[in-house]
Amino acid sequence: MIDSDAAPSRARASLVDRLPDELRIVLLLRIVQGRSVAECAEVLTMAEGQVLLTQHRALSVLRARLGTP
Repeated sequence: MIDSDAAPSRARASLVDRLPDELRIVLLLRIVQGRSVAECAEVLTMAEGQVLLTQHRALSVLRARLGTP
């Protein structure tokens, strides 16, 4: 049986894997691991605002690559 959800999931994972390190790491911490902005800022030694800005940029890049608004 072919998993029809597997191909789109792999495609999305591939898009995330191709992000620049800084963008990818923030997304992985925030979305995959579910860490708070404060936790990410501490781990990455960034200001909380920088974490939020980086997350926004990462999501914008992914949206553009997927062709979604």
